[in-house]
Amino acid sequence: MPEKVVITGAGFFGLNAALKLAAKGYEVELLDKEKQHEYTPGLIDIFRDRVSSQKLELNLEEFLEDTSVKFSDEKVTGFIPEEDRVETDSSAYNYDYLVLGLGGEPNTFGTDIGKVETCYRLSDAKRIDQRLEESESALVIGSGYVGLEVASELREKGLEVEVLDVATRPMVNANIGASEIALDYMNENDIVFRGDKNVETVERHSAILENGGKVEADIVIWTTGIQASKLVQRDFETVKNGLEVNKGLCSQKYSNVFAAGDCADLDVMKTAHNAMNQAETIAKNIEKGEAENLEGFEEKFPAILISMGEDGMLEYGEKAYRSKWFRKLKDLVRIRYYYILRKKKLKLKLLSLFR
Repeated sequence: MPEKVVITGAGFFGLNAALKLAAKGYEVELLDKEKQHEYTPGLIDIFRDRVSSQKLELNLEEFLEDTSVKFSDEKVTGFIPEEDRVETDSSAYNYDYLVLGLGGEPNTFGTDIGKVETCYRLSDAKRIDQRLEESESALVIGSGYVGLEVASELREKGLEVEVLDVATRPMVNANIGASEIALDYMNENDIVFRGDKNVETVERHSAILENGGKVEADIVIWTTGIQASKLVQRDFETVKNGLEVNKGLCSQKYSNVFAAGDCADLDVMKTAHNAMNQAETIAKNIEKGEAENLEGFEEKFPAILISMGEDGMLEYGEKAYRSKWFRKLKDLVRIRYYYILRKKKLKLKLLSLFR
């Protein structure tokens, strides 16, 4: 009887890991509370109808129905690693191996953001898109790549846009070149950037700063980054950065638990490209079975494509470049991604015929 792998989360990492491990002959159970796999790098494209929302989602039941991957749309409610068990809102699953791919949650830094918007899921983007019809101004809190993309797209749509950040420069976690490109773009397009501003509280139409100042807008969007799933933090007693893993993405404490993406404490970019490669690494390491022989994950292409309205930026290692072609390239990456998924599915189906 094949060993059972339970994968929690059907994002870029989880879905690709499921297809890869099933192709290797494992019994794979994929759990996600949503029935749709979302192409999150394209969320902002629905604000100006560049891409329809249907092109940013994949129905998991339909996509996996004729494969050996078992998909259940259940919400994971807890992990009991000492008993090799995952609990959901309607069942429980035992496993030989557990793969953590629940992704992340907005990092609020202790601020109550319940009254403002976020832009990390398709449902978020759709809700923002509806509010834009009655909005003339926007306040974006956070100037990382999500904040920059959201601010740029809203400015292209005609809104007055202001960006607040506790950092003194945008894209503070990127290299200096990327920060300079981002700031130049903002200045050229009348996007107001205000750094060294610590937000204390937020309301539906405003933000109160630590020094007592107040910034108002028709819509407020929180984009200050991501922390690991709080379930993972709670049940594996880990930090906001995610589960502590070794070079092979295996838990330092539990030899049959693997993690990647936002759930793993790794000093690499949290990109879809890296998540897919991490799925490959974990599939190989589960097959190896011996902790001392694990293959180490290496970031093959330390780059990220960032949309800036009709323009684009490529951050690659310690360099950054600006070109309209990078915006077009980002569209091609989405098309190629769905092609890769379908190719992996076809390979899985062909392999199943010979087992």
